[in-house]
Amino acid sequence: MNTSPKTPVVQSPPSGAPRPPSAAPPPPPPLPNEKPPAIVKPLMDLEPANENDGKTLLGKRFLCRGAGLLFVGHTGVGKSTAVVQMAMSWAIGRKCFGIAPKQPLKTLYIQSENDEGDLCEMREGVLEHLQLSEEEKVMLRENFICASEVSRMGEEFFNETVGPLLQKYSPDLLIIDPALSYLGGDANAQDVVGIFLRNLLNPLLQEYNCAAVVVHHTAKPTAAKNGAQSVATDYAYLGAGSAEWANWPRGVLVLKAKDQLGVRELRIGKRFRLDWKDPMGEQSASRFLRQNSTATGIFYSELSDDETLALTGKVSKFEKVQKLICAQEPGKVIEKKLLIARIVTDEKICGENKAHDAVKLLISDGYLEEFEKPRTTGPAEKWVRRTDKKPGHSSFAGGKPPPDPHGWS
Repeated sequence: MNTSPKTPVVQSPPSGAPRPPSAAPPPPPPLPNEKPPAIVKPLMDLEPANENDGKTLLGKRFLCRGAGLLFVGHTGVGKSTAVVQMAMSWAIGRKCFGIAPKQPLKTLYIQSENDEGDLCEMREGVLEHLQLSEEEKVMLRENFICASEVSRMGEEFFNETVGPLLQKYSPDLLIIDPALSYLGGDANAQDVVGIFLRNLLNPLLQEYNCAAVVVHHTAKPTAAKNGAQSVATDYAYLGAGSAEWANWPRGVLVLKAKDQLGVRELRIGKRFRLDWKDPMGEQSASRFLRQNSTATGIFYSELSDDETLALTGKVSKFEKVQKLICAQEPGKVIEKKLLIARIVTDEKICGENKAHDAVKLLISDGYLEEFEKPRTTGPAEKWVRRTDKKPGHSSFAGGKPPPDPHGWS
């Protein structure tokens, strides 16, 4: 006897009769849409920023909690390596490329374009370069979390990946690398970019009290197309697509290739609060890096002052003073304090202290000879005489020329 259960018979409706609709799958639960309320205060009740209020993460309020930094560079320039090196340094409280963290920063790094082997090359190269102590290695393990997300974008990315990871790890800094992997729409459309940055990312930064670094690809700047010269703030708009990429972030950093040998320029495009100085001690919006490869990994090192001056074609303050001195005929004399005044006041090369240092060095290097002229009363006057030494020559031709009463030209 067959005891197997009977298969129910489904009878077809009569010919011409309407078929019952098939059961539709239940709709997905609505995505959370909670946003923090607007902060409303009288103008006179607003509180000034305090250096120790816990909000600043990088530099002198260059990046604060609740805000974003855009890191821009073209494909293949080494954006991820630079970002990972900065985050590793900041995770242990170290300055990197002239950007100092306020404290060791716990970082959540979400990326899509590098496999685990690529990330290990970056890690090992930076570890070899930084030479961490055992204590710093323990801190790095605790403060740098990697997440590889290759399947989600748009609202799904924020609700299913970013939000839960922020809740789990409570980082100080969130890095999204790159934005185009997760945008889920047209990078040129202001509404798409605005929703991504302002409506989806911003509320999470506020909720979890962290800041974000968003890595983005470049577009060719307008000035490069029409031959006009770029100004510093043009670099804020190098990100491909809508102007929202430049308008949203608190700060913008741009990584540019300077040659085919790994030299890169790291340039501030927005928010000039890093107090960078060039080799001459003047304010600068750029730093120059070199990408290095070792047997185990890759990392960036900063160019020396001499390499930077050679790359930029700038002349140091000392070289300017040296050029002024070497332009004089051998035998010309001038009172030392008048030479200092000329360097500072007339030529406006540098300040008095640096002028004294430069003249002292030129005397020791043999470009100038110091001597005294007695006075009827008081101490003798200090004078200098131009020798016949020329730049690049280690010895003099002939003896000491006699004092020239006509003085310095």
